[in-house]
Amino acid sequence: MTRRDAAHEAEQPPLLEGVVRHVLNTREGGLPDPVVAAARTLLLDAVGVGVAGSSTHETAMARAAAMTWGNNPEASVWGTGEMLSAAHAAFVNAHQMHTLEWDAIHEPAVVHPMTVVTPVLLAWMSRQAARGELFTGQDLLRGIAVGVDIAGGLGDVTTTPLQFFRPATAGALGAVAAVGAASRIPADRIAAALGIAYGGLSGTMQPHTEGAQVLALQVGFNARTAVNALDLALAGFDGPRYILEGRYGYFRLIEAAGEPEKLVARLGQQWEVQRTSLKPYPSGRATHGALDGLQRLQREHGFSFSDVEAVEIDVPPMVFGLVGRRPSSTMSIGASRLCLAYLVPNLLRDGTISLATYEEARVRDPEILAWSQRVTISPDENPDPNAFDPQEARVYLRDGSRLSVQVPASLGSPSYPMTPEQVEDKFRAAMAAGGRADRADAVAAVVARIDECPDAAELWCLL
Repeated sequence: MTRRDAAHEAEQPPLLEGVVRHVLNTREGGLPDPVVAAARTLLLDAVGVGVAGSSTHETAMARAAAMTWGNNPEASVWGTGEMLSAAHAAFVNAHQMHTLEWDAIHEPAVVHPMTVVTPVLLAWMSRQAARGELFTGQDLLRGIAVGVDIAGGLGDVTTTPLQFFRPATAGALGAVAAVGAASRIPADRIAAALGIAYGGLSGTMQPHTEGAQVLALQVGFNARTAVNALDLALAGFDGPRYILEGRYGYFRLIEAAGEPEKLVARLGQQWEVQRTSLKPYPSGRATHGALDGLQRLQREHGFSFSDVEAVEIDVPPMVFGLVGRRPSSTMSIGASRLCLAYLVPNLLRDGTISLATYEEARVRDPEILAWSQRVTISPDENPDPNAFDPQEARVYLRDGSRLSVQVPASLGSPSYPMTPEQVEDKFRAAMAAGGRADRADAVAAVVARIDECPDAAELWCLL
């Protein structure tokens, strides 16, 4: 750091103080009713998706590894009931939430804000409750709202494309803030934990590029980091303070550029839970605009899979970079969830994208792979480096007709929301996928009244 940078940082209060102030203000002042409703919906979606993820082979491997790291029974693995330390349970549950690519996303931020925040919150609460600290449902919702504000807000004020895996890095800082809002941790320890967590951030976009299994692990790594940072802060460690704007701060190192001052200025005025999208399909969000458009065309015009000659899709440059890859017989299951050309024939044949889309035989199906060559995906001239929409899909039928659809927003976004029935259907399908359909009614009932719940343990005990 130059003397000039050091002098500037010594003269200006760190932006971190604004984050901590938001944590404390929310802890004391509560949440507006629309924010409570949005947080409650996101919570139901999060626990359903997290339970669904417990069924995957990758999660079984993650659980097995975590069991070798020490088995201090503080918090449960969702769906299976195995007990781990709070940090290791947060790691496994965060992995479970992201491994199916079904978790909620803040589109302007390109962040899955619930995926680190929720596992960390519930693991922390579970451990502390066993030590005699009571948490209400309102505590949980405050934590979610503040955590999503920070995780989503960090991405939203970034002005450059992803280089680190933003859901993981922004998620860890959001999770620390979430625990601060849900608990009575002192202000100076919240600031210390945020600084310590910054030192432990990890995860790049390379696994996304390759469709590698470590993509979901990166979310878990940062969930574990958040719990560890809180523990270390409470043990007395302090962290750096200029973690957002410093010379080696978040917006110079993790992100190439951004406007963190805007984030701090709007905290408490704009709630990011209200700007977060649910995902109807278990696939990369960047695929959803085109998939929804094709599904609408098929419903409206009644053509079948065999009627289609070719499909053309125009997408923003970020979408092309994330899901414009070409499928192959050797691609991983993870890569298939991020491959629009693979998903298009599956959607046209089945009418939707489901977990069955990723069965091994389907991913290797020569007919699907050959048909995917009829799908052309092209980047448009959208100047926003973080834009998901708009997208356009064109279908060419064998009878010579041409159908097209413009998709200004993807289903599940705030401007094009899923219906309450669609939200519930997704939740129940997710619980069934995780082998816990028997708990769906009970979990849904607790979440529906979570803001009135005197003991939030009702929820995590059901998981």
